[in-house]
Amino acid sequence: MTKRTLYDFKSIIQMADAEIVAESLGLEVRTRGRTKSILCPLHDDHHFGSCQLFETGFHCYVCDVTHDTISMVKDVLNCNAKQAAEYILKLYGKSTNKYKQETISKINKPILDNKKLQLIGLAPAKPAEENRY
Repeated sequence: MTKRTLYDFKSIIQMADAEIVAESLGLEVRTRGRTKSILCPLHDDHHFGSCQLFETGFHCYVCDVTHDTISMVKDVLNCNAKQAAEYILKLYGKSTNKYKQETISKINKPILDNKKLQLIGLAPAKPAEENRY
């Protein structure tokens, strides 16, 4: 039996501002009018403007990829989604407990229990009780 903790990734993505996350990762953010851009962390980018930040992530028009803040952290730090979520929560000084959905226990349970198997005729019926008279 193993236990996994699942994070509420949607809430973390909505909470995190892509510009703050990008700057914390050491990515330079340039502003031109209302448009903010970075050098794409996914390829050898040398031109600002082709990778634009939006509220919860970025889109690169060269490699045609859209990433949220968690994926941005994953790519730059080469880590998994859980570590990226924890990085963002730590950046914002938030408790990880607030953003945990629940702890899931993975137990090797059969999909159908004996009662359900009996209903579809795949399990033997319960043995008849012996007459005690």
